[in-house]
Amino acid sequence: SSYKNIDRDMVRWFLRSAQSERQFPLDENISFKEAFIHLDLLRGQKLTNAAILLFGAEPHKFHTQAEVKCLRFHGTEIEQPFKSFHIYKGNIFEQIDKALAFVLDVLNRQLIRQKGTVVVKRPREIPEFAIQEAIVNAIAHRDYYSSSGVQIMVFVDRVEIWNPGHLPPELTTEALKRPHSSYPNNPLLANALYLAGYIQKVGSGTMQMAKECRDYNLPEPEFIQQPSQFIV
Repeated sequence: SSYKNIDRDMVRWFLRSAQSERQFPLDENISFKEAFIHLDLLRGQKLTNAAILLFGAEPHKFHTQAEVKCLRFHGTEIEQPFKSFHIYKGNIFEQIDKALAFVLDVLNRQLIRQKGTVVVKRPREIPEFAIQEAIVNAIAHRDYYSSSGVQIMVFVDRVEIWNPGHLPPELTTEALKRPHSSYPNNPLLANALYLAGYIQKVGSGTMQMAKECRDYNLPEPEFIQQPSQFIV
């Protein structure tokens, strides 16, 4: 790959977002090379895999496994015909945004009138933060050496998010609901997502997911480690 494979508009969007979210010191008109040096996205003169995954115009051309499959089912089992099915293959930011939009679009919304007023709230049946955090984690921390992609499935009674890979050895599924440090599997991706405001990098996201689900009177999210994939 080379700089001709980089999406210029995406880099400028990122630099603007990083300035706004984290006071990132680089101007959006800086050269790609200077920006990528600052983000540690070069090895010698060559682009890293992370550079293509984050800012590639066609990342799927270089990493066919870098995709998110989103499926919606009619019932509670994985059965055809699917109610809807989309595969998102853009850069990391696009995959997160489109996958989140897919799920939020199909979640039911309650109509709740505020006591003593005509104002109504329309909360989704699952907290938006919990869905977003699970999707971001799946894409940011997945094993990109695996030929499998991220899979998001919406059933009538639950949402399941699968990603190839394992928790780092420092963490267990039980530890995710207690205070813990952040151990990103893909630190270059995690750093860019932090700068753009997608993650916090302090290990608090899974705890907040559980808290928001409790506040909604829902079961806490289930974290399941299988031999080749992690499931929420």
